[in-house]
Amino acid sequence: MKIANNQQPIWQSIQSIQELYKMIHEPSSNQSQTNQNQSSQNAISPDDLLSWERTRLAMERTKLANYRTLLAFIRTSMTFFAGAAALIEFFNNNRALEITSYVAVTTGVFLLIIGIISYMKSKKSMKSMEYIK
Repeated sequence: MKIANNQQPIWQSIQSIQELYKMIHEPSSNQSQTNQNQSSQNAISPDDLLSWERTRLAMERTKLANYRTLLAFIRTSMTFFAGAAALIEFFNNNRALEITSYVAVTTGVFLLIIGIISYMKSKKSMKSMEYIK
């Protein structure tokens, strides 16, 4: 996978979080070690846990922001649809306003499509960056 230069620190932090997660949840492969060695190897500082939790919460905030952006696109396209319906209903005899209403419907459809495509791209990008499946 090709990673842009500005995403390199993010990717490195995600990899370190993955290693931390494995240390916490996977048992040690060498069972012959003493309990003291195992506990010292698997010891995780509170700072590491705190940074892991902050990263997880940041990912959740990013997901919520993606949802809000999609809803904003939907709201804007619905506004164009409502404006077009009002123009068609109340000014049916005026040809210029009728053309304007059709342009508004077309704009609403394009905004809806752009919003859905943007949402899907962001979701795919976030899914590739998730560290806990």
